[in-house]
Order: sequence, then structure tokens, then C-alpha cells
Amino acid sequence: MTLKIKRILAAWIDFMICMTGAIMIGRIISEPFSIFQDNVIFIAVTMIAYVVMFFGFLLSKDRLFGNASIGKKILGLKIISTDDQTLSNKILFQRNHRTLWTWGAYPFMILYDNKSGGDIDYNTMVVDTTIRDKKEE
Repeated sequence: MTLKIKRILAAWIDFMICMTGAIMIGRIISEPFSIFQDNVIFIAVTMIAYVVMFFGFLLSKDRLFGNASIGKKILGLKIISTDDQTLSNKILFQRNHRTLWTWGAYPFMILYDNKSGGDIDYNTMVVDTTIRDKKEE
């Protein structure tokens, strides 16, 4: 499987995990308040909480497993710096923030140049760690 396809699949996996996580946590937290489920304000606050959790998960997803999200880890991918700087949590957060701003173009950017908006702005790239492991054997 090519790196470009792996990146798109990893993004899809991450999206689904973030969506599922936000819904599950939201349901657990809102369950004790279910008597208010017909209240418009409660519904609005709950929806805002779901959106905040979802985007919070998406923005911090690459900080979990050493510069790789769950989707990247499953597919053997990792984020590295192209200018040999240390990838801090701040850079990873900003990279994901920039990528979210260009989410509509993300698949096309990856298929065309294998770079997202965050990769371009923050001098990062995604590499396939399984290729490196096979070369070492």
C-alpha cells in the first residue's frame, strides 16, 4: 500500500476514533442529566460539548504515541521534522490546526504532493516506519 493511501486511511481511522470517543464520553457525561433531554438549552450545551471534544481529540491526536496518532500507528506511519527540529506538542497541535483549516482539500493535497497544509507550514512530513524496519532486517 502506498504512503499516500496509508495517510488517507489513517486520517479516516483517526476521524472515526475521535467521533466515537466524543459521542461515548458525551453520552456517559450527559446520562445523569437525561431528565433534561427535552430542554433546548440542555441539547445546545450537549451539542457544543460534543463538538469541543471532537475537535479537541482531533487537534491532540498526534501527541499520543510519539508523533503518531492511533491511525498512523496502526498503519506504521510517523511524523518527522524536515528541518531536524524537535517536534514539540505545540508544533503538533499547530500542525493539526492548520490541517483542519484545509480539511476539504486534504485528500487532494495528499494524493498530489503527499503534504497537508500543516506539513507545509510547520516543516513536517509523514514517513512509513514499516519500510525503514524492513530495510534494517
